[in-house]
Amino acid sequence: MAIGRGILAFALLGMAATRTATAQTYDELRGWCFQGAKSQEQVVQGCDAVIRSGRESVDDLAVAQVRHGIALRRLGHPDRALQAYGEAIRLKPSYSQAFNSRCYLYAITNHLQEALKDCNEALRLDPNSQYAYDSRAFAYLKLGMLDAAIADYNVALRLEPGRPYSLFGRGIARQRKGDKAGGEADMAAAKAKTPGIGEEFAQYGVRPN
Repeated sequence: MAIGRGILAFALLGMAATRTATAQTYDELRGWCFQGAKSQEQVVQGCDAVIRSGRESVDDLAVAQVRHGIALRRLGHPDRALQAYGEAIRLKPSYSQAFNSRCYLYAITNHLQEALKDCNEALRLDPNSQYAYDSRAFAYLKLGMLDAAIADYNVALRLEPGRPYSLFGRGIARQRKGDKAGGEADMAAAKAKTPGIGEEFAQYGVRPN
């Protein structure tokens, strides 16, 4: 009987250890999703685990879907990113960042009217979102609506002074309007903060003159 009890205690200890290891593994994956990771692939893996877990609140699942979508976009999977953003919006229709993220994806993939619609909704939900002003400005820039782009970039920079993406976008818009000195100053300031920013804009179809 003593041996039997010992075997049972050992088995229960093993089950507890397995549960702890599993919880620790999930905690690590959750951290990759919500707190960042060494690679975008890890973010995708972490957010996949969160989304499939059934452990999170609706609000946290919406955040996980947006972070999942951003990582997928950066890895070159826009269709999967679009699905993730759509699911975030379904889960939490009041989530401004989900609309902003989808706006930016639409803007970089040249679905510009859809981009404006989503950014307008993001700003309706959060009128102080510098990210949504920046994303809408980028859509305006690609549409050639330079005054509107500059106006939105100005608001984004007022909300977040020195934001490199807003500086670089405004620099291009100012340059295209004939303000060469102002445009070059903005772009130089942006490059000082984010050296590869020009290449990133070029990847999305926007280049200085």
